[in-house]
Amino acid sequence: MLTPMEVLWLLDKLCVDAGFCLSPEEKAKLQASVPADPTAFTDAVFLAEGLKPELAERRLYRGVHDTVVKFWRQRGCEADDVVSNNRRSQS
Repeated sequence: MLTPMEVLWLLDKLCVDAGFCLSPEEKAKLQASVPADPTAFTDAVFLAEGLKPELAERRLYRGVHDTVVKFWRQRGCEADDVVSNNRRSQS
C-alpha cells in the first residue's frame, strides 16, 4: 500500500503526464483512504475528476492505469496489471 506522501507523488505525476490534476480536497481524500490496488486507485482518480471509469476512453484509462501500476511496483507493492473488461473499446 502506498503512503500518503507517495500518493501525492503519484498524483503529481498523473497531473503532469495525463492532465489529471486533482483539487487539494480530492488529493487529501485519496491520502486519507488510499485505494487498495492500482485499478481501484485509477478508478478513484477518474471519479475525482468527475469521470466514470467504465465509460472512459480505453487508451486514456490504460495509460493512467499503466502509470499507476508502474509507480506501485517501483514502491515494492504488488500490482496486477489486468484491466477490467468493462472499459470501452474505442481508442
